[in-house]
Amino acid sequence: MHHPIINAHHNTLTFEKYIREELMDESLYTPSLKNHIPNVIPTFFCTINEFQVSCIIDTGSQASFISENLLKQISKDPLNRVETLPVSNMAILGILGTRSKPIRRQALIDFRYSNFQFPFRCLVIPHSSVPTILGVDFCHYYHVSLDFEAQVIKIPYENEVVQIPFLPGNKPLIKTVSSHITYIKEDTYKPDLHILNSPIETIPTDNQEMDQVLKNLQPSFDKEAPNSYESFSNLLKKHQIIFSDKPGLLKGSQARLNLKPTFTTVNRSYPIPYGKRQRVFEEIERMIGDGLIEPSNSPYTNPLVCVAKNDGNIRLCLDGRHLSKHIIPDMESPPDINTLLQKFIGITYMTSLDLTQSYLQIPLHKDDRPYVAFRVHGRNLQWTRLPFGLNVSGSIFIKNLNAILGPELYPFVTTYVDDILITSHTFEEHLEHLDIVLSKLKEHGATIRLSKSHFLKERIKFLGHIITKEGISMDPTKIAIIKDFQAPSNIKELQSFLGLINFYRKFNLRHSELTGQLNHLLRKNQPWLWTQTEEAIFNNIKDLFIDSVVLKHPDFTLPFIINKYRCQ
Repeated sequence: MHHPIINAHHNTLTFEKYIREELMDESLYTPSLKNHIPNVIPTFFCTINEFQVSCIIDTGSQASFISENLLKQISKDPLNRVETLPVSNMAILGILGTRSKPIRRQALIDFRYSNFQFPFRCLVIPHSSVPTILGVDFCHYYHVSLDFEAQVIKIPYENEVVQIPFLPGNKPLIKTVSSHITYIKEDTYKPDLHILNSPIETIPTDNQEMDQVLKNLQPSFDKEAPNSYESFSNLLKKHQIIFSDKPGLLKGSQARLNLKPTFTTVNRSYPIPYGKRQRVFEEIERMIGDGLIEPSNSPYTNPLVCVAKNDGNIRLCLDGRHLSKHIIPDMESPPDINTLLQKFIGITYMTSLDLTQSYLQIPLHKDDRPYVAFRVHGRNLQWTRLPFGLNVSGSIFIKNLNAILGPELYPFVTTYVDDILITSHTFEEHLEHLDIVLSKLKEHGATIRLSKSHFLKERIKFLGHIITKEGISMDPTKIAIIKDFQAPSNIKELQSFLGLINFYRKFNLRHSELTGQLNHLLRKNQPWLWTQTEEAIFNNIKDLFIDSVVLKHPDFTLPFIINKYRCQ
């Protein structure tokens, strides 16, 4: 495939020219120092979003950069837009001349050379003619070595070493681009500051969270083969860019809302409780900064629901009940849970992945965004991503996730809406399966919440059940809810109880027999009368669920025996 080249040669010449202008007088360098200066610049072409771009390896730069102009060019396609994250209290000195400049953004860049991928976070530099610079942070992370004699860049990649030749024709530089970075307070920032004496720091990459995950898993590797811990650790670090608490942007995906001709607008907003207001305002600003919502001129307004999460934060959800009545439904649906639970025969290792704010990783078509507008404190805003709360949100997400993973992964990947479970028979097989899934998700721009994902488990919670190699059992937290359920005082409470235990009916052989004795209270025009008889039945049902029951995985190689009396 032919890739457009973004002013590669011109930028290299401009780079040399502006570096020479920025440096001090060459007379300061001794002849002996000049003799040791390499006669080439370690520069190579890589591919970013189908564009061929020149990259410079600069060991004098403490961080890696991408120019703002280049970022705009490679992000023109909305389906392949490079995701950026905000950066605060950071300034840079050197690459932009003698004046320090604040840095506002960082970008997740997927550098590709041939069939090899090197994803990395780069600072976005405004007004720079240099397309990309890969600094010490990149070199350290990927263990890059420079062979100036052979004019080759060497990067270890899994079980081989990628050798990238220097671009020919590069002139020598007297000095590399020394990019000095420090954190400074915005209110003390001075544009004419020449030297920042604070210690050099780079962008945090959430290594502490990953290190903690690996530390917690280390005891489970004692029974595995030697070097198994290192193999798993290297696998996670290889895909480190995919782990983020911010939703990604699925490449090649776009949600459309098919509205009925009878669509009518709703102009209604719910008041925000006073105790949640400040957190809601902060969440709105964060979501605007992350590109999840945007200012709107829409004539439509949907109510917004503010849900308090367990960690004290706020989740904003669209109340799409009115809008959903006018959206043509999509009959795509998750598979039957009981059918999925039959897949785990002989499984030893399991990993569950939590997609970060799953639906919000799918971009919403621009023409449909006005329909999902809402008002907060008088501000007219609209979603740019697929919001929670619509009748088609789940269907659209399932289609897109299935398209990413593909049917060939079905034997070892189980998905239920946004729940992903990877299952394997051996440790080596599980690492291979995990690598395949993470590679596919990374390739399509998805992100995973590391703190809510669970790796290499022999016992795991999935779809309200506990799965082990022996079989499936009820979730203990749900058993506790059943145990503590108070005797119902009306039909609605009885329906709630029956709905809860009905989910686990397969664990109770007498389920239909006992619940049927309470059905008379659900009849229309039947007066509510809860006596000692109903109380005894209610407690009997709860006692049966308290007993620990494990349903063995079926072995389809053996004959089955059917109890015909239970089928009557």
